[in-house]
Amino acid sequence: TVRLGLNGLNGYLPSELSHLTQLSWLALDDNSLEGPIPTQIGKIETLTYLRLDNNFISSTIPSEIGNLIYLNYLRLEKNKLTGTIPITIGKLTSLEMMYLNENYLTGTIHSEIGRLRKIERLDLSTNSLQGTLPSTFIN
Repeated sequence: TVRLGLNGLNGYLPSELSHLTQLSWLALDDNSLEGPIPTQIGKIETLTYLRLDNNFISSTIPSEIGNLIYLNYLRLEKNKLTGTIPITIGKLTSLEMMYLNENYLTGTIHSEIGRLRKIERLDLSTNSLQGTLPSTFIN
């Protein structure tokens, strides 16, 4: 477990986080971190909890996030994320909560989001997303 929220941390997320292969909990929320989410984050396959919210993280959400198949809690809200929600999000079938609100995400909501059968809380508000929720998500 790494919990470093509300510490005034700055700089970039190090790709070396991927060396923590047994990590289950990573909370770096409410700091001043910037730059992209390293693609290497997908190598921490044991993660169940990921909080990077309330920072200045930019770029896109890496498709490698789909490798985090045990993830049940994902908070990336209130950053400067751009691009589309990666299709690989649909692989996160253990996900119960996902907050991507208050970013600069665009595009449509992919039908793959309908695979998130355990989802209890989903916040995609305050982005520039289009389309409708997939019918598989609503049923």
